[in-house]
Parts: sequence; C-alpha cells; structure tokens
Amino acid sequence: RVGAFAVDAVLATLFGLAYTAVGLTWFLSGAVDHVRHAGDGDLTALFSLATDFSGGGAVKIFIATLVFNLLHYAFRVLCDMYLGGTPGKLLLGGRVITAEGGRPDAVAALKRNCWTVVGSLPVPVLGSLTAPVLMIAHAVSFGTSPRCLSFLDMWAGTAVVFTPTTNASPSTTDGMCH
Repeated sequence: RVGAFAVDAVLATLFGLAYTAVGLTWFLSGAVDHVRHAGDGDLTALFSLATDFSGGGAVKIFIATLVFNLLHYAFRVLCDMYLGGTPGKLLLGGRVITAEGGRPDAVAALKRNCWTVVGSLPVPVLGSLTAPVLMIAHAVSFGTSPRCLSFLDMWAGTAVVFTPTTNASPSTTDGMCH
C-alpha cells in the first residue's frame, strides 16, 4: 500500500504542478495592469500585489486549494468506484473491495477517501495541519491492523487486497500489509 500511495502521490504532484501553473495565472490575472498603473519597472507594486490579500487574493488562494482538493477527492472516489482502485494500487496489483468482494459504492468510496479533502478546511492552518495527521493515522492504522485495514477502510466497510502476479515473490503475496 505504501508503494501504491507513492505512485499516486507522484501522479497527484504532477497534476498539482499543472494545476498550480493555471492557478498562478488566475491569481496573477490583473497583475500586469496593477504594475502598469503603479509605474513601469516598479517591482514593489508586484510584491505588494502578491502579499496584499485585501484585493481578494486570499479568497482566490482558498478557492484554488479547495478546487484542487475536491478534484483529487473526486478522482480517488471515481477510481475506487469504477476501476477498483487508484492507478498506484492497480499498477501494483491491488484493488479496493467491499466485504462482499465487489467494488465500493459511492458512499464507501467517499468515506475511505475523505482524508484527501481535509487540507482545504476553511480554518487557517488547521486544514494544513490536519491532513498530515490523518495521513499518518491512516498509515499507522493499516500497519497495525491484523487485517491491514485503515480506520477509514473499517468505517467504509472496504479493504485493499493484492493479488499475486506471475513474477511476485511469496513475501509480497502472503497476506502481510503492503
């Protein structure tokens, strides 16, 4: 599961970089006009635009963060529902299942992935502090569970299972937490 998480983190980072480029364009929209009105070559005008959030900058940053986190959440939920796991899990032979052995429904997928949206909490600092705490709790809970279930898997009634591949060694398919 750690390897799958790493693959998914790389994919999310690549998406995040592209999203940030678009977001910066949106955030800095109007920057050229702002600098033009302040005078040619006046770098303090650009610095004041980037640091003065009274013109809606803080709102733009919050909205951009919220949208990114909601897109990430939706991506993970849809992958679990329709593919049986995120690209990282699927690439490494894992899949998300319910107690009945099927793919999670919308409610289960929403529950097991809810940690991804916590970083966008509208409370300053709290969101960015809560997300890593939940990620660590998630990892510790599946690492210490006899059935390798995270607290979110327990809540959602799901589990992550890995199927043996033709070139897998016994240590990767023996029921240990992956």
